[in-house]
Amino acid sequence: MRLPRHLGLLRVWAIPTAVLLGGAGSAVLVVRRTGPLHAALSMSWWQLAMLFFVTEICVMHLHVRRDAHSLSLSEIPLVLGLLFGSPGGLLLGQLAGAGAALLLHRRQPPHTLIFNCGTLAVSTSIALVTFQTVLGRQSPASPPGWLAVLAGTAAAGAVSALLICAAMAATQQGFSTGSAVRVVVSALLGTAVVTTFAIVVATVMWFQPAAIGLLVLPLMAVFAAYRGYSAQRARTDHLEFLYDASRLLQEAKDVESTVRVLLSRACTMFRAELAEFTLFPGSGEAVVYRTQVGRGHHDEGMVPIGLDSLDEAVTEHLGGRPALLVRAAHRDRVLAAYLRTRGLKDAMVVALQSETRVLGTIMLGNRVGDVNSFTADDLRLFATLASHASIALENGRLERSVTSLLELESELRHRVYYDTATGLPNRLLFSERVTGMRRQAELRGGHAAVLHLDLDDFAAPAGALGDGGVHHVLATIADRLQSAVRPADVVARVGDDEFAVLLNDIEHPADARAVAERLLSVVRHPILMEDESEVQVRASVGVVDDAGQDGDVIDLLEMAMAATRLAQSRGSDRCEVYTADLGVRTGRRRLGRVPRDLTSLAVQRSESAVTG
Repeated sequence: MRLPRHLGLLRVWAIPTAVLLGGAGSAVLVVRRTGPLHAALSMSWWQLAMLFFVTEICVMHLHVRRDAHSLSLSEIPLVLGLLFGSPGGLLLGQLAGAGAALLLHRRQPPHTLIFNCGTLAVSTSIALVTFQTVLGRQSPASPPGWLAVLAGTAAAGAVSALLICAAMAATQQGFSTGSAVRVVVSALLGTAVVTTFAIVVATVMWFQPAAIGLLVLPLMAVFAAYRGYSAQRARTDHLEFLYDASRLLQEAKDVESTVRVLLSRACTMFRAELAEFTLFPGSGEAVVYRTQVGRGHHDEGMVPIGLDSLDEAVTEHLGGRPALLVRAAHRDRVLAAYLRTRGLKDAMVVALQSETRVLGTIMLGNRVGDVNSFTADDLRLFATLASHASIALENGRLERSVTSLLELESELRHRVYYDTATGLPNRLLFSERVTGMRRQAELRGGHAAVLHLDLDDFAAPAGALGDGGVHHVLATIADRLQSAVRPADVVARVGDDEFAVLLNDIEHPADARAVAERLLSVVRHPILMEDESEVQVRASVGVVDDAGQDGDVIDLLEMAMAATRLAQSRGSDRCEVYTADLGVRTGRRRLGRVPRDLTSLAVQRSESAVTG
């Protein structure tokens, strides 16, 4: 169930606002009730702000087997602030430095930024109170002082993790207690590791500030080792991803499932919120086929959609480039509009090229996690993935599967929308054509007419003709009706011996009456059968003008049917025009409503039968 817009906004902003107010209140109380320690040196709020800014940007990503863990270094300035700064300076420096990093580097939206700033204020206030309570009169540069620092940072980490879990539980379905426990335990372990290192740094600064330079070389060595590890891990992940993707494409048998799996893995690899695969079947086609994964798109595989001008514009922007990185602040209006229509802040788009044309595009949007956007390395890897997909398409594996799928879907759509005996549109397609016509007529200020034609007393000759003869008569009448109207008009079979005609853009109601008379004329001509005998058929026609009618498609057709019944009651081979005093009696035949997803459902079932 979808919440109303104002309720959705209330739920988005309520928790961040409450946390921010709580953080502000707790910060004011802590500043009033606690004071700075008398340390050998002091740190101002702007020095702490710089440290918080750097540590919020420099997040370490550690991989243990197949699990990834992010290790924040923000406990280092927190420990230094507890020991060498004032409570007010620590809170101000943390909010200024961390807030700037969250806003400028990670580009968090306003409600997320407010929540995180409130969480920082609450957790840091808890850290100050816990630290000074446990410390008492002990020296900060002693084992009891170290324990007090650990207790303070642990309390801050636990409170921060619990607030995050509470927010996730309130805004997401399926967030369990077990998930909350894992989040808290992971946060406490990371806090303990970083805090221990920070205590070593703070102890050196307490007793001999000049000795802090001795830590520079070990820190540089650790940083270089981490960079090398990260680069090697990234290369390994990239190779594994490309290998799995290539194997998946080479073994592809079912295009829909293959594309969905590939997009899901790409979302995981690039930490993207949305992945999209768009296939252009060929030149001149007005329909493209799109598969989307992520952000609520679960089973949207190869969905036929209208050709989007933005897709064409982005493809033109790609030109000869292998890939394109687009951000919300892009100067190009077309690319910025491309992101807005999909609700994205950034995206990577790459074209699937063959030797002769563009086969399609792959798009990844909205980078999630600690990195604010996709990088140049991501773009190169994504382009390589698209190259593998292009080769698979060019070699024909996916293309043959896609071709079979499209042919099957085309056949099923024809069965759903067309009558098998006459080849005319059926009730469903006629209904859609009338609906489309009325929308266009509203824009142009014109109107149209609906005609209903019923063969008079056709049951008797039909029984003598047999199925083959009946099909021949109906097909002949269908051909005659089509030849009697303009190419823009629509002739449909809406019943066993009933036809309907949609007349587009008529200038005068009398024109519809003239067409109806012409239809009666072509129907009454004898029909030559295969045994050279002749069959005489008569019909009655009802006409309704769209102008001034407020009903839907079903109502229009029932009005025409009511006029047909009036014509039949006054004799065969007649035409009557619907008038308001004629009315439509309830309980009559109604135009069957066919679910709009019938085509896609039929395609899915038939495709599964073919692939199975």
